[in-house]
Amino acid sequence: MPPSKTCGVCAQTKPDTTEYFSPYTMPSGKPSRRGTCKPCMSERAKRHHRERPDLRKASLDRRRDRRRGAKGSHTNADIAQLKRKLKGKCFYCGVVLQANCTVDHMTPLSRGGTNWPSNLTLACKTCNFDKHAKTAKQFVEWRVNHALRSTLGARALLGPRK
Repeated sequence: MPPSKTCGVCAQTKPDTTEYFSPYTMPSGKPSRRGTCKPCMSERAKRHHRERPDLRKASLDRRRDRRRGAKGSHTNADIAQLKRKLKGKCFYCGVVLQANCTVDHMTPLSRGGTNWPSNLTLACKTCNFDKHAKTAKQFVEWRVNHALRSTLGARALLGPRK
């Protein structure tokens, strides 16, 4: 019979196997098992996802980007800096961003864009959905052609007026 281990959360004693405790590599490099059983870890993850949907979405976005082979990465601090730079407004239309704003790739990943902060901006959901797979410049041109409001920063992508 395998040795037993007590979960640090529910205090139940269970066999010390991968069926009940997930593998873990200690900082020293020594393999071990987590001190919390799988059901408790699962409940903790569900609670975390409910309480912090923003972090869950960011995690899913990073996974999607890795699957697409996107180069580069960004942090929450990069996004916070973007928000300060844009004064909390959508890069394209200038509306005040709500908590559910979106991070937009100025050159879409589908067109070879990267995940580096230099390729990112913040957009309201409407602009991000309307933009779809257009580059930022193409989207601003589309907004101008459709007589939709555009910010000065976005219009700067078009270059000097003739």
